[in-house]
Amino acid sequence: MYNLMDEKVVAYIDLLAFSNHVRKNTGDAMMVFSNYNTILNSKIRNSQIYPVDSYIDELKELAKKNSIDCFEYFLPFSDSIFIVSNDINNFVTQISSFIYNCFHLTSHFYINPKDLKDPTKGDMVSFSLSEDGQINSTMIDTHYHPTIFRGGVVYGEVFPLDLWGIVDSKPQKLKSLAGKAVVRAVELESKIKGPRIVFEQNTYDQLNEVIKSRYIRKIKNTDFYEILWPAITYIPENSKSNPDFNGFHDMFVAAVNLWKAYNHTPYSEHYFCFVELIITSTIQFFTTLGYEVKAVELVRKAMKDKGLEDKIDNFDCLN
Repeated sequence: MYNLMDEKVVAYIDLLAFSNHVRKNTGDAMMVFSNYNTILNSKIRNSQIYPVDSYIDELKELAKKNSIDCFEYFLPFSDSIFIVSNDINNFVTQISSFIYNCFHLTSHFYINPKDLKDPTKGDMVSFSLSEDGQINSTMIDTHYHPTIFRGGVVYGEVFPLDLWGIVDSKPQKLKSLAGKAVVRAVELESKIKGPRIVFEQNTYDQLNEVIKSRYIRKIKNTDFYEILWPAITYIPENSKSNPDFNGFHDMFVAAVNLWKAYNHTPYSEHYFCFVELIITSTIQFFTTLGYEVKAVELVRKAMKDKGLEDKIDNFDCLN
């Protein structure tokens, strides 16, 4: 008999556009696995060396947000990941931090691209051994695809399973998950466009008011809510006397350059949704701190600087 967990948070996140990247070049596509594993490994090591309780009181909240100590399971398979947590409020900030860090890792390529028509282009050093034993190095073109995720989150029933599998021709017990929350999380992932993490009313009802106001919004004309994960880059304590918008410019420019490069392709909508997500996250977060007017001014100017004046009316939060 399988052991039913208490109701928990189940997230199913999927690497956006991964299958398309594989079709173009498998080697380039595979780098996104290295990217998110780098972030995960860094957070694991930090939590071991510097646990949240080791920080002074003034830094504990920030350390908590950047941790993964509320993750009970992190189970990757191919381009998908299941994450389980028993703390939904900390989960929102910690998955936001994870997703933001994954994108930020390679975002400098898209901020100042080698080729505006393809911001993912970059250089990589290739080493080879000559016949006389000398090591030669050459620069080769590669593509640093953004490590961004789309996903669904559900608060509900989940079973942890230990199932027999075969790894390297040897039988081995593998961890898996099942339950209503798992099924529904997978269903939700396919219902939206762009790098967005969505959920429903029953999950929203479990959140505290601070999380709801800063990091969650209701998606217009739908029954869904979403996590405003780009807002995690803003630190409330840094905006006590003046708004600290550090982080907005890099996110916004990177997303706009990606959108422009993919405009008039099947992937354009994903990246425009990303631009919209960054804008909405910024406006809502700073509105809760009392800086709505300054945030709107910042975003409107950034859009004009990037030649997006004609898109301003598309955003209710800017008008």
